[in-house]
Amino acid sequence: MPTISLANTLDAVRLQLDPGGDDFSEYRAALQEASSERVIWRSGPLHAVSAGGRSVITMTVPAGLLHRGEHAIKLTGVQAVGEPKVLDSYPFRVVLQ
Repeated sequence: MPTISLANTLDAVRLQLDPGGDDFSEYRAALQEASSERVIWRSGPLHAVSAGGRSVITMTVPAGLLHRGEHAIKLTGVQAVGEPKVLDSYPFRVVLQ
């Protein structure tokens, strides 16, 4: 599981996700506490960009929402027409410096 080490002085954390082979016009992300799956933050519209031959979605999460322990980002793909599709969950651990 990836680990993020946070200093108290950080205001935000930039996260990059690989959406896999799915290609959507827009994405949304929800930050959850892993133990309860409670959503503690939701992104606005996100778009994949090409970086090094692969698609990458970049988001900035307020560091104050990340406490010590396990979290997950749930990524959803959104089409212009149709229902959103939950794509994957990206777990990570936060440790405080």
